[in-house]
Amino acid sequence: MRIVSRYLLVQFAASSATILLALALTVAAADVLLHADDFGEDPGAALRRVLLGGLELLPPALPLACLAGVVWSLTRAVRNREITAIRCGGIPLRRALAPILVACALLAGALGFIEDRLVVPARQALLELDAGSEGPIRRPELRNGRWWFSTGASIFSAGAYVADEVALVDVTVFEFDEKRRLRRRIEARKAIHVDGSSWAFEDARIRDFLASPQLREVAELDLDLGVSGADMEHALPPVGAISLNKLQRRMREQASDSRVLTSLQTAFHARLAQPLAILVCVLLAIPFAIGDVERGDSLARALLWSLGAASLYFLAWTLALLAGQSGLLHPALPLWGVTVAFLAIAAWRYRALQE
Repeated sequence: MRIVSRYLLVQFAASSATILLALALTVAAADVLLHADDFGEDPGAALRRVLLGGLELLPPALPLACLAGVVWSLTRAVRNREITAIRCGGIPLRRALAPILVACALLAGALGFIEDRLVVPARQALLELDAGSEGPIRRPELRNGRWWFSTGASIFSAGAYVADEVALVDVTVFEFDEKRRLRRRIEARKAIHVDGSSWAFEDARIRDFLASPQLREVAELDLDLGVSGADMEHALPPVGAISLNKLQRRMREQASDSRVLTSLQTAFHARLAQPLAILVCVLLAIPFAIGDVERGDSLARALLWSLGAASLYFLAWTLALLAGQSGLLHPALPLWGVTVAFLAIAAWRYRALQE
């Protein structure tokens, strides 16, 4: 029993690794050809784009590699009458295949850990290098629920940034003189981006400190904050370059902004549920690979049926992502609903295998 299970597991692992390597090399070659002109102008930036493409490939490619690997190894076992020998020997087929499922479950957990601890930091580092290729750029930082940015002459803090209006809300600016003494403090309900790094403050309240401290109100005031609207748009890295711990922190910080909170929640639950696609794809593929013995031992037929079932899963997953991002439902409901439903269907089909 252990020898048979170990043999099937080794065949599955070797097939899946070979297919994953082939997919990686194919995509890398395509990216190199796509950015061939960029390699002539800026080889470093072009190489970073190729590496980013490879990192984006890993989460969807690994389930497909495992699906193709299990179909390849099991249809070959069917063709060589190894499955027939297992059944004739009285060995429970599901028990013989159980190590493959255990390996897939462990691989799903490893994928989640590797993506959060290795892939995400690497992706963030590559994005920062790519952003810094045109020169050093200092961007605003979100700390304790407020935006902060410092220049040589001022520091500004904002409670929120409204992307639709290109505006800062609940703004406070501290201006300093050449001796770094506090010159004045400016507070405003809103500051709207005008051009470049200039912002128009509405209903500003100004307090001067170097003269006699006095508070005055100004209906309109233009200030140079040192950042533009585009800088604010790109201040935060994309959710794909943020670890789960930082996603949780940003969800707490952005609790008042429903649109941003929904996007963060969708990314958080998708990151947790996505590795389970490995187990779903393998469970969906095993019945097609084993059951193909009655249909002529066709690898192509088993692979097409398995890819078709996986396509339905990924289509449902995409719809779940859209439903989560729309805000109509809490993102956890559609994402985990699709995952659990397909796991249940795949497990039911696996349990229906003939011993």
